[in-house]
Amino acid sequence: MQQDVTITRTTTITASQFSFHTGYVKSPPGILKALETVLGIVSLGLLVHYCRPLNSLGRKWFVAGPEETFFFLTICTFLLTTYLLLISCTISFPTASFIPKTIYELLYHCLASVFYLCGSVSVLTVVLLRNEHLQVKEHGYLGKIIAAVVGLVNTMLYLGSSFFSFRSYRQN
Repeated sequence: MQQDVTITRTTTITASQFSFHTGYVKSPPGILKALETVLGIVSLGLLVHYCRPLNSLGRKWFVAGPEETFFFLTICTFLLTTYLLLISCTISFPTASFIPKTIYELLYHCLASVFYLCGSVSVLTVVLLRNEHLQVKEHGYLGKIIAAVVGLVNTMLYLGSSFFSFRSYRQN
């Protein structure tokens, strides 16, 4: 009888009290989580910068319609959770081996891709329709469009993470 054996090498760097699992960051799910975090920061920064009032005397720091607000909340929610997943899988080897095999990560990535898709498409269409016939575009027009496009790219990354999560879940 023939048996397949898979040998996986992991590298750990031990510093005072933490053990960094660098092998996870080099794996496709780790790379995707890192890219999702970076693109989440970029789209959040763009959206916050371009959804603020022109004058600095106003008390409001975020002026946006419901679509931009939904996209803002989506970015904040999934950025924070993805960052926490990335850090916990990097610091803890048992977490990196256990969490990807659960249904939680599969559902999380599927939900993130749906929410990012809805938020990005709604911001993109609303901003384009609001400025369709205007010669002078609204404040932050291009920045909001770029934030929505970065959100669409992040949607694709979350779909990739969903694929890897599904594969890991099915192997369990």
